[in-house]
Amino acid sequence: MSIAGYIIASTAALLVAAGAVSGEGVVLEGVECPRIRMDDGREFSLVGADTGKLRAAVGHHIRVTGKIVPFSTCMQGLTLRVETVQILKPDARP
Repeated sequence: MSIAGYIIASTAALLVAAGAVSGEGVVLEGVECPRIRMDDGREFSLVGADTGKLRAAVGHHIRVTGKIVPFSTCMQGLTLRVETVQILKPDARP
């Protein structure tokens, strides 16, 4: 395994072990699942919520809480099983 692969795998393992995630960010279009780019730069695919509502909220700022799951069909990075979501506003940042 390359050093980059090892770092990514180690980071993913730590995040899964940490489990709970909460914060705010912007909803993005994903390959299979909607995604969020958190204000702190982390990105997650989103499952377990009303995905139709989240897909309609692409570009909007949301507040989300959930838990990282070890496996999903989202095909992009880490996946967050959403427990609560609140749509705040359209993203007004540049």
